[in-house]
Amino acid sequence: MEKSEELVQRNIQHYSYTQDLDSLLNIVNTISFSKFETILCKLLKSPDREIVSDTCFAIRDLIVCYSNRYDEFAEFGKRYPESLIVKTVEILLFSENRNTVRDAIYTLGKTYSYNSIPALNKAFYHLKDTDPFILSRLFCEMTWLGLENFWELIDSMISSHNDFTRWAAVQELPVFVDEDCEKSIILDEKSKYLELLKQDSNKFVRIESENRYKMIEFQTLEQELPKKERNKRRKELENEYKSILNFDSLSLNFSQYLSYKKLNNYMMSQLEEFFDYYIYFNGFHRT
Repeated sequence: MEKSEELVQRNIQHYSYTQDLDSLLNIVNTISFSKFETILCKLLKSPDREIVSDTCFAIRDLIVCYSNRYDEFAEFGKRYPESLIVKTVEILLFSENRNTVRDAIYTLGKTYSYNSIPALNKAFYHLKDTDPFILSRLFCEMTWLGLENFWELIDSMISSHNDFTRWAAVQELPVFVDEDCEKSIILDEKSKYLELLKQDSNKFVRIESENRYKMIEFQTLEQELPKKERNKRRKELENEYKSILNFDSLSLNFSQYLSYKKLNNYMMSQLEEFFDYYIYFNGFHRT
C-alpha cells in the first residue's frame, strides 16, 4: 500500500508541473480503481495545501480525459460519480482554507458532479456572509450543473445584513439572457431585484445596481437603435462601469491583498479595514 501511495502522489505531483498525460496513465494502468480511490481520498484530506490542490487538478483532468474518450480512463470515469472521491471533495467545501474551497467548487463543476448540488447549496449558505467574494465561482459551477433555486439564493443574498453579500448579488444578475423563451420572466426578476438594490442602504451597492440596470435596459433595446447610437451608448455604459467602484474590482484587489499577506482566510473585520484603505486611496467616500 505504501508503494502505491508513493506512486500516485509522485505522478500527481509530476502531472501538476508538466501536464504530461503519461503521469496519469502510470497510475490507472498500475493500480485498481478501489485502491486509487482510497489513496485519492487520503490525499484530499492532507493538511498540505499543495497536495490537495494538485490532487484536485489531477481529478479534474482524469474526468476530462474520460470525456475525450481515452479508453484508459474509462473505468475511472464511469465509477467516479458514485465514488467516495466526490464525497471527499464535497467535504472540502467547508475547509478553513478558502483556496481549497475554490478548488473543491471548481472540481465538482468540472467533473460533472450533478449529485453535488445539495452540498453546493449547503456551502452557499455557509459562505454567504463569511466570504461573499467566493459566491461568483459557486454560482458559476452550480449553474453549470443545473441550479434550480437561483432566485431563492439571490433573495437570501439581498436579504443579508452584510453589505458585501448584497453587493455580490448585483454581479449575479446577468446583463444578457440566452434563453428567448424565458427572456421576459428573467428580465422581470432581474428588474425587481435591481429596483430593491437601487434603494440599498449602502452607497456602492446602489451605484453599481443603477449601472447594471442601465446595461440591462440597453441590452433589451439595443437592436432597435441605429448602429452609431448603439455603439456610442454601449461605450458610455462601459466607461461609466469603469469609473465606479465595482464589486469585481474590489474582489480582485482583495484577493491580491490576501495573496500578498499569505492569508488563506479572513475575518469580516479584516475586509472592512481593507475596504476603508481601498476607497481612501482610490478617491472614493463611504457617503
